[in-house]
Amino acid sequence: MRFIYVSCFILCVATVFTGPCSAENRSAENLNPSSIPLPTVDNVDLARYQGKWFEIERLPTRFQRKCVEGSIADYQLNENGTVAVKNTCYKKDGWSSITGVARVVDATTRAKLKVKFFWFAPAGDYWILDLDPDYRWVMVGAPSRKFLWILSREAELDSVLVDQLKLKAKNLGFPVQSMIRSRSSE
Repeated sequence: MRFIYVSCFILCVATVFTGPCSAENRSAENLNPSSIPLPTVDNVDLARYQGKWFEIERLPTRFQRKCVEGSIADYQLNENGTVAVKNTCYKKDGWSSITGVARVVDATTRAKLKVKFFWFAPAGDYWILDLDPDYRWVMVGAPSRKFLWILSREAELDSVLVDQLKLKAKNLGFPVQSMIRSRSSE
């Protein structure tokens, strides 16, 4: 009988000391970054946002796998409030472009857009996560955390700033260790 009491006491003590830690570890392991709301900037002036942006770094994507350097995005505001999108990159056999259209899905901030390149394809999320007050650089991603781009008005961006943006993205749940640095080309 004494053995049962001692065993129960040890089990209770072990549960008290390891229970909360184990629960925290389990919840941290099971935490899905895409279930955490992804914050965006408070306001985007699309008229200022339009123009040419150079890709500095990105997460690997299926649709950019053949781009070897010089990815450029050009955005132009349409009269109906949508944004014309032209993405260009240099592939082994020369320059390649694709055009699409983006529509604002959050009219309050204009920081959440949906971009569509083919009529039959679903639109992709394009969320503006961080933006320079002077519109010199931007960090764009998707709530799934599968897509992330750091873009700049210039072909190069200060490496300290890039590291700061990547740290912010990491804290938001993006796998920044997989990011690819673009080779600039104008």
